[in-house]
Amino acid sequence: MLLMTEAERCGMYYVNERWLGGMLTNFRTIQSRIARLKEIETMSEDGTFDVLPKKEVIALKKEWDKLEKNLGGIKDMKRIPDAIFIVDPKKERICVQEAQSLGITLIGIADTNCDPDELDYVVPGNDDAIRAVKLIVSKMADAVIEAKQGTEEVAAEAAEETVEDNFCIIIRELEEKKMAITAAMVKELREMTGAGMMDCKKALTETNGDMDAAVDVLKKSGAAKMEKKQSRIAAEGIARVAVNGNVAVVAEVNSETDFVAKNETFQEFVQTVADTALASDLNGGANGEDIEALLATNGLSDLLVEKTATIGEKLSVRRFAKVTGDAVASYIHGGGRIGVVIAADGASDDAAKEALSKFEEAKKEDVKQEAYVLMNIPYAAFMQQRVIPM
Repeated sequence: MLLMTEAERCGMYYVNERWLGGMLTNFRTIQSRIARLKEIETMSEDGTFDVLPKKEVIALKKEWDKLEKNLGGIKDMKRIPDAIFIVDPKKERICVQEAQSLGITLIGIADTNCDPDELDYVVPGNDDAIRAVKLIVSKMADAVIEAKQGTEEVAAEAAEETVEDNFCIIIRELEEKKMAITAAMVKELREMTGAGMMDCKKALTETNGDMDAAVDVLKKSGAAKMEKKQSRIAAEGIARVAVNGNVAVVAEVNSETDFVAKNETFQEFVQTVADTALASDLNGGANGEDIEALLATNGLSDLLVEKTATIGEKLSVRRFAKVTGDAVASYIHGGGRIGVVIAADGASDDAAKEALSKFEEAKKEDVKQEAYVLMNIPYAAFMQQRVIPM
């Protein structure tokens, strides 16, 4: 009881009953028994005892008392101790042998019938006198408490100094790296990339004002945003045409909403797609032929990523078609909802010229059906979701 009281006072583990063989050398098995002890304690607390038969409860309590008696002082010990204090080394021969085999420091009261060579630190005394044992054990407890207090104070001071030093280092590094991000820099980056103001400011802050690095950050950000939007449906959009001499192209680009389709930035991008297709050697088709090859031309794919990030919707270059002839004509209807390009061979023929002239008049009068009927010549006409047949 004396040993238990002092051990609990200084927060140390203890064994005040017979030392079980293997308590240290077979610590894993001892831990399994400790787990059983804690399991029974839990059963007593959660009301399991109330629903079990009395006979079974009696057996559990008997087992509980035995485990608590032998292992109660070390049930919270997670590992083998660094040192052991022994009151009677002669009586606790098993403890001494296990400690020596594991290289654990031994501190003990050495009476005249004990071998002091077995102990690392010897406390001469009478292990049979209760007062002597009480005095020595209480002083050991006082020493442990004093050591723990000193350790806690040193650890607290060290932790406080470490936190303060780390904070100063972080502040100093931030001051060294800090660079004022001006409105002019944000404006310049925005003009270069077309990205939003806050995105530009964030990119400049991340790159410490490095304009080229900020552009790369925005590109990566735009690619990530575009990837997230791939599962969305882009069913709106417009068509745009591009004509150069006897070659004409009509291109369709889709967006998620008709609101974006009316956006000037989006319309400029669609025109860029048409111009790029016109300048390429690709012919395209009504079913989206040559789209991948077109996107790989003149950085159009990167521009698509950039516009997706800027506009904030999924954009999709759906299709384009190119026609070539001695004479070509184009037509955009409904603000871009319908796009038509027509090519005629043998333009020197008066009938072809007349047909194209009537087509031009039909554009002005918005009577496209009559123009289509009058002309039996190649054309490409795109409308959202479908191709207009001739």
